[in-house]
Amino acid sequence: MLTPLILHGMHAELVRELLHYDPASGVFVWRRGTGKAAKGAIAGSPDSDGYIAIGIDGKRYKAHRLAWLYMVGEWPVGGLDHVDCDKTNNRFANLRQATCSQNRWNSQLKRVNTSGYKGVHFNKNAQRWRSIIKARGVSKFLGYFDTAESAYAAYCAAAKEMHGDFARLK
Repeated sequence: MLTPLILHGMHAELVRELLHYDPASGVFVWRRGTGKAAKGAIAGSPDSDGYIAIGIDGKRYKAHRLAWLYMVGEWPVGGLDHVDCDKTNNRFANLRQATCSQNRWNSQLKRVNTSGYKGVHFNKNAQRWRSIIKARGVSKFLGYFDTAESAYAAYCAAAKEMHGDFARLK
């Protein structure tokens, strides 16, 4: 029987013994049958957060973390970021180690955003578009602009400078 302690400290060989991972598709399949899945069946299902999770010995593990272990040979240090923000896309090329802040920088536009642009809000008092960027818990005011597009251009320039490869500009 595998225990969670062993799994988190387990060697990649054990994951490779139980599962086959295709780095091009990001899909895991069972190498042998389990109580609930047949040999060759796709492993995992979406969890309550929208990530693919795979059950091993009564515990569920996020597939993207298992993919990292499978490919790199050790658990990721800290977090992993899905480059395209798709929690189900576990292609190895779509995964990268990231801090919590870096993962947030690569987030998509919030549902409550009404401008259609990240970092851009209409200020009713000024009757202009305002651009703000946040990094390390601090908001930085980038200015007021006549159009949402020009406010977004200011946000993009600041995001590239402050967030580098983790700046999500779409």
